[in-house]
Amino acid sequence: MRYIPLILFICFAFTGIGIAGSTYVDVPVTTTYAGGCVISTQDHNLGEISTTINVNGVAVSDYTLIVECTSGILYTITAETISNLANGDGKVLTTALYRDVARTSQVTSSSKTFGTGTGAGRGNALSHTVYPKLFGKLSSTGGTCTYTAPNYYCAPGSYSGTMHFMVSY
Repeated sequence: MRYIPLILFICFAFTGIGIAGSTYVDVPVTTTYAGGCVISTQDHNLGEISTTINVNGVAVSDYTLIVECTSGILYTITAETISNLANGDGKVLTTALYRDVARTSQVTSSSKTFGTGTGAGRGNALSHTVYPKLFGKLSSTGGTCTYTAPNYYCAPGSYSGTMHFMVSY
């Protein structure tokens, strides 16, 4: 009988049966959520131009951006780059964006901001409209348009480009 405790010890030691234990610890964690913004856009057709383009340019259809931010977040919308519109033949129309419907306050590379706001939370998006204008472009390499005061006469066709916007908060 002296060997039974030794045999039991050996059996339990090598079979994993034995006294087990566990412990746990609560770890406090923190985070800071600064909030954020989402900008909604879609492709936009500037419309058909069925007239000559005079030296003051021609207004085309407005474009509205939808911005939804966490409640209380202050944000600024800027036009980062505005590409000229080009057709497949390398012809180009110059593009300009304005802050107002009268198209008197132009968005430029030194003054890119065209909208600001304060986030109103989920489901409370705010609209910001930019007002494009197209101009004829003369070129020393064959030209996109010809100019006879006060109008540009540009090559007919389909033109496309890109507007790049950024929301900073």
